[in-house]
Amino acid sequence: MEADRKGRRTSWSPPADHKLESLTPSSGEELEQSLSAAELLLREALAERRHAQNRRAGAIALLLTVVSSLGVLLAVMQSAGFGRGIGALLTLLGASALVPLARFLLVRSTEPESSRLRVALQLAAMIGDVFPEIARRERWSYFRVEATRLRLSAFPLDPRRAERTVGSERREDVGKS
Repeated sequence: MEADRKGRRTSWSPPADHKLESLTPSSGEELEQSLSAAELLLREALAERRHAQNRRAGAIALLLTVVSSLGVLLAVMQSAGFGRGIGALLTLLGASALVPLARFLLVRSTEPESSRLRVALQLAAMIGDVFPEIARRERWSYFRVEATRLRLSAFPLDPRRAERTVGSERREDVGKS
């Protein structure tokens, strides 16, 4: 079993079920549908990430605005001769505005990766595992093989496997048919 997984990018294996023996092999059409679904999930996950980055940039800008405004107010008050009590009150009010902003930034920076992205990457990895066999069996054209390979390369690589590109180790196998 372990030898079967050596060239694969996923740990997924079909369950040992006798019912699976009667299933037909995957087709190029199924692969195209799955790849389109994975691409849609990837687009949505990247849009979520951009939205989160925009929210974070807005929170940072607001945080800097509050801090600089508080500093200017304290400098103006001190030069005008106001007492320390009002300065302490302003500092307290400013800090009460800074705490929720800082908390927002800390919570957002530790959020896990989107489940959409995880599913898209898993789908792409499974597709990368099966597409050379489907391409060989269905006698895909060189153009279709390379177009599929390019589409799969749009998916970010798993950091633990950064040295590999999707489907690269099977390029020779697909071209032989």
